[in-house]
Amino acid sequence: MLQTSTAPCVKCAKCNPHCHTFISSYDELYSPRGYLHLCELANSQQIAMDKNLQEVLSHCDLCKECETICPFHLPITQMILEVRHRCQ
Repeated sequence: MLQTSTAPCVKCAKCNPHCHTFISSYDELYSPRGYLHLCELANSQQIAMDKNLQEVLSHCDLCKECETICPFHLPITQMILEVRHRCQ
């Protein structure tokens, strides 16, 4: 289980336009909201914490722009790092 819950995320996507990875790809998978969704799925064991997940999450450059704009100030990068670490 993740130490930090993704539950407070209301999936408003206010973070997406501030994400460098999302801006360059316009792919929801490579957005803070997409990363949080993957973390949520991995945490509930709906997807495997494997190298494929780690590869997707490695696209996040951990700049924390998403956390700055998040209305709930979720520790998004912390959650991503935690799942990345568990994938090893």
